[in-house]
Amino acid sequence: MKSNVSGNQSIDISFMWENGHLGKVITNSPPIDHFLGLIKNTRSYNTWVNYAHDLKVFFTYVPKPPKMISRKDCVEFIMQQDKEGCSDATINRRLACLSSFFNELILIENYKNTNNPYIHG
Repeated sequence: MKSNVSGNQSIDISFMWENGHLGKVITNSPPIDHFLGLIKNTRSYNTWVNYAHDLKVFFTYVPKPPKMISRKDCVEFIMQQDKEGCSDATINRRLACLSSFFNELILIENYKNTNNPYIHG
């Protein structure tokens, strides 16, 4: 696993499955670890699994650290998901995941000056 994400280093997200269930999500990003820990403890198992997968899909398409994500990146991602034939429900869930993720970043001390690219231009 790579060290903490900084500069232009990409995000790594991998899954550890145990008896057919997701047991652990491993990342090189403390903000993603924080967010997924929060989701795991406050939402259903299925929401946690879906959000982990949604973040992996997003950061595979947009290989940038969270602080470097722009509104343009987000719009291009949404358009790409639509072109790939993702259902409206899947796209909306991914939007909810990403908006929640960026809103949570704003609450983290090192990210106080970060905007939510799904809200702000």
